[in-house]
Amino acid sequence: MPEVKRVEKKWVFLEIYQDQLVERSKTPKKGFKETKIFEKDKVTEKGVTYLRPVHGLEEFLLRDIVYKEIEMPDGSKLKNIDVVLQDSLDSKTIYKIQFKYPSIVCNSFMKKLPNVKFGEPLNLAIYPQKDRGSANVKILHGDQFVQFYHTNDNPNGMPKAKNYGDEWDYKEQNYFLLEQTKQIAKDLAVFWRENWKMFETTQENDEGGDYEDQEEGTPNSETTPTTNSPRTGPPVILSTQEQLATFKPLSKEEEDSLPF
Repeated sequence: MPEVKRVEKKWVFLEIYQDQLVERSKTPKKGFKETKIFEKDKVTEKGVTYLRPVHGLEEFLLRDIVYKEIEMPDGSKLKNIDVVLQDSLDSKTIYKIQFKYPSIVCNSFMKKLPNVKFGEPLNLAIYPQKDRGSANVKILHGDQFVQFYHTNDNPNGMPKAKNYGDEWDYKEQNYFLLEQTKQIAKDLAVFWRENWKMFETTQENDEGGDYEDQEEGTPNSETTPTTNSPRTGPPVILSTQEQLATFKPLSKEEEDSLPF
């Protein structure tokens, strides 16, 4: 049997910034905007980072979901859910999206997660919701929208938020969604251990692996499809230069023009 060599992955790190999906870089890069970083709850400038808005990811496979708690210097805990996606046309390219937990946009993802199919390419975009002051996650398999599995009318076991006059308590709901997401992550890991060879576009040894604590990588934004696919361009849909300068959300016309 010929030796199967491990192929180095190309990592791209994404997160939610100003209710939009952005790619972050520690160093200046073409197409990235220099952005000031401020201390938590203060106006003291901490440094700069480099960001570019990403308005969509096309034809990716859900590869891993990781919940993290990071101890902060002030004793608080920073909680994140990392969603790892593999380019279905280039298995060497891995994208990690960091969702702050709990948050409206993270809950939007978790409420749809039970309807996401393992091993089936998905399209993902995040759009600001001005009326709610947050963002929503749009997921499609092909041309079929992934619907919410949990809704107010059909909670499917999800606890309802508790109302205390002018305030709403989502603690039980958030905990339920997190525990469900952890279980789905375990099921996803089993799926990849059993089926990883079916989805590799290069001959490599990759049985799921550890997707945590990776260093900043270089996006493969010039990927050309190598298999039969409706995708004709790169997997990442970027903003225009005007949107890059202002982090302006897509207009309705621009949103309708996206390939998904």
